[in-house]
Amino acid sequence: MAIIAGIDEAGLGPVLGPLVVSATAFEVPDDLLDKSLWQTLALAVSRKVSRTRKRIVVSDSKKLYHRQRPGALDHLELGALAFLGSLDQRPQSLRGLLAFVCPAMLKVMDEYPWYAGQDLPLPTCLTPTAVDLPAAALRTAMQRAGVKCLCMRSEVLEAGQYNRLVRATRSKATTVGDLVARLLAHVWELSAGKRVQIDVDRQGGRRSYLEGLQRIFPEAQFKVIDESETFSAYRITEASPIKGQTGATHNSVVRVHDGRDSGSTGGTPVPQSKSMGETPMPHNGAPMSGRVAEIRYQVEAEDQHLCVALASMLCKYIRECMMELFNRFWTARIAGLEPTAGYYVDGNRFYQQIVPEIKAMGIDTDLVYRCV
Repeated sequence: MAIIAGIDEAGLGPVLGPLVVSATAFEVPDDLLDKSLWQTLALAVSRKVSRTRKRIVVSDSKKLYHRQRPGALDHLELGALAFLGSLDQRPQSLRGLLAFVCPAMLKVMDEYPWYAGQDLPLPTCLTPTAVDLPAAALRTAMQRAGVKCLCMRSEVLEAGQYNRLVRATRSKATTVGDLVARLLAHVWELSAGKRVQIDVDRQGGRRSYLEGLQRIFPEAQFKVIDESETFSAYRITEASPIKGQTGATHNSVVRVHDGRDSGSTGGTPVPQSKSMGETPMPHNGAPMSGRVAEIRYQVEAEDQHLCVALASMLCKYIRECMMELFNRFWTARIAGLEPTAGYYVDGNRFYQQIVPEIKAMGIDTDLVYRCV
C-alpha cells in the first residue's frame, strides 16, 4: 500500500479573518499510486458540477465557492463533511469540526470576542440527508477500490497569531511554509514504511524548497528531481541504516534529472521513478532501510490532484464558517454594516466602519486586522 496526500491554503490574501492550511491523505493500493483519484472514485466523485449525476464535486475551492450565490457553501460543505464521514466523523458544529482537524484552535477562539462562547451548527446550508447519502456512496466507492482516508488536518491562524508570526519572520511566505511543514511532518508520521507521495499547491515564484525540507527532516537523504518555474520535486529517504551496516546518516543531497528539463515550465507531475522501490543509498554507500517520500510543489496542483483539491475545499470551508461568526458579531453591533469576505478592498471598507466599535470595546486591533 502507498500513501498519497495533498496540501493547500485559503486566506493568505485577505486582511480580515483566518489563514487556513490543510492536508488530506489517503492510503491506496500500490497500483493506484499514479492513477487519478477522481477516476478511481468516479462512482461517487466528480471534478465538475453536474445537474444529472449527483456526485460529490471535488475541485479547486475558488471554482466551487461564489459568495453571492444562494447556498454558496453547498459544494464545499458536502465535500468536507462527506470525506470526514469516511473517517467516522460527523461534526455537528464548527467547534466539533475544529476539534477533529485543528484541536489547538478551540482554545485560541476564546481569545476573540466574535468566537468566544459562539458556535455554528453544521451543516450550514445542506440537510443532514443531503450529506449522508453521497457520503454513503463515497464509502462504498472507497471500499471497492481499496482506498482509505487517513487524515484531514488543518492549521488555522487567526489575525493575532498571524501578525506575530509575520512580524517575527518578516515574510508571509515563511509563515505559510511553517504551517505546511507541520502538515508534511504529520503525513510523514502516518506513513509507517509505506511509499508516500505528497503534492503541495505552489504559491508565488519560488523554485527551491530544499532548505525548508532539510529543516523538517534533518536526518533524511534528499534527491532533487526538479526545480523549475512551475514544478519542484524532491525524493526524501529516511536515514535509518540497515542493521549491521555502518555509515553516517546525516542530511545529504543528490541532484538528478527525472525525465524533465530543469528549465521547463510545464505543470505535469513527474512520473513515479523506479528508484522509489529500490533500497535507498546515501552518499557513503551504506544501504538504508526507511520511509521514502516524494514531495512535489506544483502551480495549480488542485487541478491535478484530488487530495490537493479536497484540502483546498476544507481550508475554504473552515475559513468561511469562521467568517460567518465574525460577520455576525459586527453586523449585530453596527446598524447597516454589510458583511465582508475580508479581502483587501472590501476588508478595509469593513475595518474602517468597525474601528469606532473596536476602540469602544477596548479590543486590540491586532486581533482584527492582519498586517500586509
